Amino acid sequence: MKHGKINKEEQNKSGAAGNWMMTFNDLLTLLFTFFVLLLAFSTLQTDYVAQAAKSFRKSLAGGLTAEGVSARVFKPFIPPVRDADIEAEKEKNARRDVETMHRMRTKLLKVMEISPGASITDWPRGMSLEFPSAAVFEPADGEIGKRGYELLARLREVFQQEAAFIRVEVYHGTIPARESGRGSYNGSAIRAAAIAETMTALGGLEAKRVSASGHGPRKEAPADGDGMIRIRISARYI
Repeated sequence: MKHGKINKEEQNKSGAAGNWMMTFNDLLTLLFTFFVLLLAFSTLQTDYVAQAAKSFRKSLAGGLTAEGVSARVFKPFIPPVRDADIEAEKEKNARRDVETMHRMRTKLLKVMEISPGASITDWPRGMSLEFPSAAVFEPADGEIGKRGYELLARLREVFQQEAAFIRVEVYHGTIPARESGRGSYNGSAIRAAAIAETMTALGGLEAKRVSASGHGPRKEAPADGDGMIRIRISARYI
C-alpha cells in the first residue's frame, strides 16, 4: 500500500511539471510569433519611408513623383541675396536717378525762363536751383508776391511729376543793424517755411518730401538786401 501511494504522488508531480512546460512553451511560441510579426511590419514601414523620401526628392528636383504626376518645384520663401544682385540693384537705381534728374533739369530750365537771375547747378546728390528772393517775395517784405506764387506753382508741378525730394534754403542778404544776430536767421527761416508751405498747400506735393531751413548772410547772396533762395533737389530722401 505504501509503495502504491508513493507511485501515485510521483505521477501527480510529473503531470504537474508537464502542464507547466506546455504553458511555458506556448508562451515562448507566442512571443516568438509576436517579434517575427513586429520585425516584418518594421521592414515594411522602412520600405515605405524610403519610397516616400525618394518621391519627395524627385518633387524638389522638379521631376515626377512615384505616381508619375509632375510635381511643382519648391522655392524658398526668401531667396538668398547675393552681392552681385545688390550691386545690380544699386546700378539700376543710379541710372534711374540720373534719368530723373535729366528730365527734371529740362523742365526746370523752361520754368526758370520767367525768373531772371535764376541758375541750376550740379549737386552731389542731385542739383541746386538758385534765384534771388525778389523773384518770390515782395521787396523788403516777407509776403509772397503774385509772380512768386506763379513761379512756385510751376516748380511744384515739376517736383510732383518726378516725385522729387526738395529742401528749401533761404539765405539772408544785407542785414540792417537792427536785424543783426538772431533776427537774420528768423527772417530767412520764416521765408523758407513760407515757400515750403505754399508748394505743399497747392496740392500734389507730399509734405514728407519737402524740408526748409533758414540761414544767415552768405557771400554768394545778392548785395541788394533781398537775399537768395536755393532749392536742393534730389531723387532720394535729403
